[in-house]
Amino acid sequence: MVSGTRVNDAMSLVRYGATTSPEPVRVVECHHQNPTGLLSQVGEEYAITTTYAENEISHHLFKTRCDAYVTEEALKRLWSKIVKEGLLGRGNMRLMIPADKNVIKEASQVHDIRVVSVGQLMIDLMKEGGVCVQAVEEMVKRHVRQGRN
Repeated sequence: MVSGTRVNDAMSLVRYGATTSPEPVRVVECHHQNPTGLLSQVGEEYAITTTYAENEISHHLFKTRCDAYVTEEALKRLWSKIVKEGLLGRGNMRLMIPADKNVIKEASQVHDIRVVSVGQLMIDLMKEGGVCVQAVEEMVKRHVRQGRN
């Protein structure tokens, strides 16, 4: 996969990352009419990933569900709003407390939302499988110069 500091096979590296990255500590599934608006209420304590994030960066996937990493404190604050304004159970939103808090710290502002790093996004999309893997392949072509890193 790598030679010295060069990436020879970026897709294999992303696949490896997907199999070794820790699962979130907690996951809450719910539905809210305005997921990004809800998340923006917690400041910088969130980072969007999977289809919403990919759509903001590469525009290959339809925004099917707003997956976001949030801090424990943010989840506590969001919970009361979800119960009051939204619905519990599988819906258009998945909130996850990451095992590694740096996932949120390393997020960047893209348009008007906070998005995980490109590397984290590729790993999360690979974990989702299906058409998301095709999006990763396109992202690798666009963001990673194989053999020249």
